[in-house]
Amino acid sequence: MPLVRFKGVTLVRRLVRNRAFRDFSWAAAVVVIGVIDITSHPHSESFPGSVAANVAFLVGSALPLAFRRYWPATVAVMVVAGVTLWDAALYPPQNQASFEAFLMMLAASYILGADPRGKRQRWTTVGVGCVILPGWLFSVGVGQSPGDVFPALVFTILAWVVGYTLRRRREQEAIARARADGLAFERGRVAAEATIEERSRIARELHDVVAHSLSVMVVQASAERRASAVGNGDAASTAAV
Repeated sequence: MPLVRFKGVTLVRRLVRNRAFRDFSWAAAVVVIGVIDITSHPHSESFPGSVAANVAFLVGSALPLAFRRYWPATVAVMVVAGVTLWDAALYPPQNQASFEAFLMMLAASYILGADPRGKRQRWTTVGVGCVILPGWLFSVGVGQSPGDVFPALVFTILAWVVGYTLRRRREQEAIARARADGLAFERGRVAAEATIEERSRIARELHDVVAHSLSVMVVQASAERRASAVGNGDAASTAAV
């Protein structure tokens, strides 16, 4: 039983750490909450029109969020287009869109700031802004309260800024890690070269010591042979006398 529980905890941790699973969970949560909200308030000011139409627009706008790791710019454009069509098709111009639509707009803005890079990020952000801003200004012009429109605009911009700031921080951390890894590699290389050089020096010193010792042994052996030869000669001369 404890082993089964341990495997279950490990599986949950792996799923939580999986970014694709988190994105899918976020999209599914928006759909579930939205469906509950739509079915709880059918044909109301928050969800005018039929329940089926609201659910269809909700699902079509939320599901792309599950794939934002793969095609972030495309997903953001699809979410914004879905929410905009939902608002234009079912909501009167003076009515505010649903809270779920606002959440998805925040998610799209965050994705635009966090994931795309370079020209794609700039042009996609400009394009989405050209779609969102005129629509919200038109809503104010036809009677929607500025107190509903401008805070939503501010939060949408803040979502983009937060995404962009987090992405820049991740990039800086990646650069710092790469630099640290490079320094660690360089230190390892220098230490390895120093070790090799030290081993070579010790080997040369040992070679010199051994060679010197052998030379001394050869000289001593030669001197002993000469001394033995001289001693034998003297002994022979003494015997002859």
